[in-house]
Amino acid sequence: FQTCVRKINQSSCVLPCNPAGTDVSKEIEQTKPQPKPAPKPGVDPCHIARRGEKCFAKVVQTMLNIKEQSTEITGLSVSSTFEEVQASLHQTGEACPRPCSPCRTSTEGERCYRHVLRAKEDGIKQHPGDYPGLTQKSPFEEFQALLHKDGSANCSSPCNSIDLDKLLPADLTEGETEEE
Repeated sequence: FQTCVRKINQSSCVLPCNPAGTDVSKEIEQTKPQPKPAPKPGVDPCHIARRGEKCFAKVVQTMLNIKEQSTEITGLSVSSTFEEVQASLHQTGEACPRPCSPCRTSTEGERCYRHVLRAKEDGIKQHPGDYPGLTQKSPFEEFQALLHKDGSANCSSPCNSIDLDKLLPADLTEGETEEE
């Protein structure tokens, strides 16, 4: 333990004696914090923008512009999905990540659906720290996105279902949150 604390610079502990003369270099190496693996060269990580992210606000504003103008903007129309608009913004360099494709929101009867409901109804009450940024009122898709990200429920990345007539003021502002 003393070796571990010393090696990760958490203390000014001296290196303990090793009377047996055993090689502890492997144990010491295992105690060092490991960096996150870098994405593979040529791999473009995908992410569907969520409420509170800058890209989400840009996508919503673009969708509103298309709706208000009743016209196409760079190949997009009023029937374009959230993910199609996000993909277009990504291609034009508007600071949006490439959306995951295909997205799929879980439906009743599926294992993921049951996990999402359990998280939304019970899990967040019992362990709110396990659901950062979410409340019981958060949309189903945001819970599914979290379960997709942590991989615990074998959920696919959900699609964003945006009702442009029921937007919140915060949906139109560029939040501080960015996807990691």
